[in-house]
Amino acid sequence: DPLWATSADDWTPGALVTVDGEHMLVTGVSGAGNPQTLTVTRSVNGVTKSHSAGAELEFVSPGVISL
Repeated sequence: DPLWATSADDWTPGALVTVDGEHMLVTGVSGAGNPQTLTVTRSVNGVTKSHSAGAELEFVSPGVISL
């Protein structure tokens, strides 16, 4: 899987992701290889759940790459 940039200058802090229906706000990324660690603010949509290791993380609103 692609790696996240660890410098906030290389991505937009505050990316909104979802895992099992719980939305989380990404505030930091660490680790130069897999696995990486994301620092998040959990339950931004009011949903709180337990998550299994390896649960799929998706962007709530996928970005668009400009040409």
